[in-house]
Amino acid sequence: MSNNNPLIELTEFIEKNYNIKIDILDFSANEIHQTFECHGIEYIKLTREMELHGKHELFDYLEIIDKIQKVLLNNKYGVAIGQLTLSASYVKDLGLDSLDIAELMMDYELTFRRMIPTQDTGKLITILDSVEYIYDKARIGEIII
Repeated sequence: MSNNNPLIELTEFIEKNYNIKIDILDFSANEIHQTFECHGIEYIKLTREMELHGKHELFDYLEIIDKIQKVLLNNKYGVAIGQLTLSASYVKDLGLDSLDIAELMMDYELTFRRMIPTQDTGKLITILDSVEYIYDKARIGEIII
């Protein structure tokens, strides 16, 4: 696993260790857990194995996805779990307007205990953009997951 993209590393890790090929990008967070379960993979066991293999960053990546999912499932956004694919656009797929997005960014700031500069919020178009932004900030120590 020489790739630095955690999403690709995660899918490669699962494929190598469990002999399962999945495309996580198009899965909702709920479907990821269901896919693991239907293949007999316990989520907790998977995260432990990641740590044993020195893949702490993959565990962090899953934690970020999980926290973002919880923020978005807050009733004020009206988002259903089936809509939460990593490739989902906040505006096009989730139907959020500019006020919703401003509130969402504030919720992300509270969740991850870090201000998101206004110039950065415009770059966060999809859920994956947000995951990668927070992951990158965590890697340089600006956010503690």
